[in-house]
Amino acid sequence: MAYILAPHIRKAIKAFAEGRQITMNNKYHLRCLTMAQSAELHEILSDRTISRWIAKFAYGYKPDEAIAWCKRAELAVNEGSELFLGLYDNLSNKLIAIAGISPETDIDGTVKAEIGYVVAKEYHGRGFPVKLLNIVKDLAFKELGIARIYSTSATGNLANQYVLKRSGLEHKGNIIVETNGHNPRVSALYEQNNPLMM
Repeated sequence: MAYILAPHIRKAIKAFAEGRQITMNNKYHLRCLTMAQSAELHEILSDRTISRWIAKFAYGYKPDEAIAWCKRAELAVNEGSELFLGLYDNLSNKLIAIAGISPETDIDGTVKAEIGYVVAKEYHGRGFPVKLLNIVKDLAFKELGIARIYSTSATGNLANQYVLKRSGLEHKGNIIVETNGHNPRVSALYEQNNPLMM
């Protein structure tokens, strides 16, 4: 039932496919991730220090995998089923991070969403993740009307867990997460309910 979503959610997601952007710090902007960024995505995700923490992108990530992922991401945004955004430098237009919101309807009719992000290695240590995650949370809660967001983090990825906590998500225990190219692994689960719905 992951794709039975309310029309307003689909409409808000599709707005990004039509060229919507969000400014961050007047130096960067978020817009829909497209096929045109597959080479830059591959460059970010082929770094072992990044890919080792991300369940969906195994180390040894190949260019054709990045192309396929960008194609799927572009189709999902056009359908209004998932939102995948790139964070770009305003001057160079370089892709420096990606973020995603994957909503699904729960059995009780409420909508929850998995959120996630990846920041290029050369931009680590600049405070991007918390700012980026807060923008993604605002989109999920205020515009999409998501009731609950969640994110998983490899148990050893303390930096990511710090970002999730700083952004207001709470640790809810550990779960088994399927991975791309590796055995399933134990990951920490973080959640936050929409404060506008409480």
